[in-house]
Amino acid sequence: MVGSKETLLTTGLNKSLGSYGLGLSASYSSRGEFAVGLQLFIATSREPRQGQWRFDARPKADSGATSVRVFLDDNANGVMDAGEEPIENVALTVNGSRALVRTDAAGIALLDRLPIRQHVDIAVDTQTLEDPYWVPQRKGVRMVPCPGHVAELDFPVVLTSEIDGTVYQVEKTAKRGLGDMAIELLDLDRKVLSTIKSSSDGYYIVPAVVQGRYYLRISPEQLKQFDLIDPGERDISILPDGKFINGVDFLLSRNPAGSVPDLPREEARDKK
Repeated sequence: MVGSKETLLTTGLNKSLGSYGLGLSASYSSRGEFAVGLQLFIATSREPRQGQWRFDARPKADSGATSVRVFLDDNANGVMDAGEEPIENVALTVNGSRALVRTDAAGIALLDRLPIRQHVDIAVDTQTLEDPYWVPQRKGVRMVPCPGHVAELDFPVVLTSEIDGTVYQVEKTAKRGLGDMAIELLDLDRKVLSTIKSSSDGYYIVPAVVQGRYYLRISPEQLKQFDLIDPGERDISILPDGKFINGVDFLLSRNPAGSVPDLPREEARDKK
């Protein structure tokens, strides 16, 4: 019929059900025509290490993904060797924010919906490691995700140790603890890795030392400043079992050929 008009009423409802989504639509026209439609929404991705398919209601084609594996690296070689254990229930951070997923029994977590063509920083959330002496070898990884590609990242975790001892000044047959003394941990190239200060009674702890061989010494600048003599550097070996190294003491004495400078603050208080 020429000039006839038709009114069309439509409505719809979409529902996400986790691994898939459903859409229901309906329409009615003034001509008495009625229609109903049902839609299924599903996006897929594949975890490359395990070959498992993952399903989701929301689209993934315009985002990137990475498969992250966390494991205990017994020999600290950065590779997951036979017999080394995966670490379960570890959270990860993406650009500083904790992701929703955690590692499974195989130590694997799939991070998807990563922004593409821009830098993304991924790291282990160390607060979720069950042993406080576990430390990731890599502080984090910066990557650029690509759409349709799943990258693979490994985060080896090593067991660390502690070194403790006391710094003393020896005077004749007596000795007393020296506070505020700088103890330096060095690698085999004599590069200073960390510096800590002794407490008021001379006691110190060097925390979170990974397996390997090191040197430990009193800061040469402080020895010169206070005209003290140290018998020498201590040779330290940290084994893979993470056993603590206790009782690495420093027995310092006055340099008889030098002048007498001011003592460190803690000892100066003791003499008042």
